[in-house]
Amino acid sequence: MDSNTTDIELGLDKQKAEEMLNKEALRQIFDKQNQVPNGYFEAFDEQVLNKIKAQKRQRPIINIMSYKPYLMAAAITILIATTYIFIKSEDQNATIAKVNIQDIPTEEIDSYVNDNESLAEIDWQAEINTVGNMIDDQAGENLLQDTNNKQN
Repeated sequence: MDSNTTDIELGLDKQKAEEMLNKEALRQIFDKQNQVPNGYFEAFDEQVLNKIKAQKRQRPIINIMSYKPYLMAAAITILIATTYIFIKSEDQNATIAKVNIQDIPTEEIDSYVNDNESLAEIDWQAEINTVGNMIDDQAGENLLQDTNNKQN
């Protein structure tokens, strides 16, 4: 291409650029950008709601392995607590099992018997005295044998 053709083309390009960038053209472009379509604000709420409904809610993915130390600590705590409760209940049962009938005051036994009429027919006092005498006799014999063994 020769230089005259290039100059002509450059002149045409310059003229087009000036037409595009003159104040009137810029004002028209600005006006087109600032125009709101008819009914835009009336339908805006529906458009937003439709867009929200179209988006699926994703549930957060919970990785149990990230909570592994906490789960292990909770399991150990529960194990220790249940073991402690089990041992305490065993101790209480053992304490209850060690109570002898001789350790219960006669007044309490009498009041229990009087409250339970079906048991009142049994002569508990006589039974208690009989068992007490047997235990006293055995305890006396054991004491006598222990003292004889120590003297020998």
